[in-house]
Amino acid sequence: MFKNRTHAVTFRLAESEFEELTKTAVSQGARSLSDFARAAVMGQVALASATGLSREEIENIARRLDAFDLTLKDLKSHVLQSLNGPLQKAQTLKTIPPRRLPH
Repeated sequence: MFKNRTHAVTFRLAESEFEELTKTAVSQGARSLSDFARAAVMGQVALASATGLSREEIENIARRLDAFDLTLKDLKSHVLQSLNGPLQKAQTLKTIPPRRLPH
């Protein structure tokens, strides 16, 4: 159901911002740039209202979560290396032919 929209909000974009907006709106299947921009803005409004956090606080949390994610991936890599290290050594020992001792 369509709502009767009576207010207009206008803002300016740099050419690169407009191109990025257009490309993203098309890739997301938006009916129009207005619909896409409205959804993005109202999504931010809803998020701020629901959490009581400012955009800056939300972005800070997102950065911290990204850093945490990288730390977890790094930890996973170290754990896998630790687990595979002894396994690889054992496999290497199996593939090395035994040496004959001189008589």
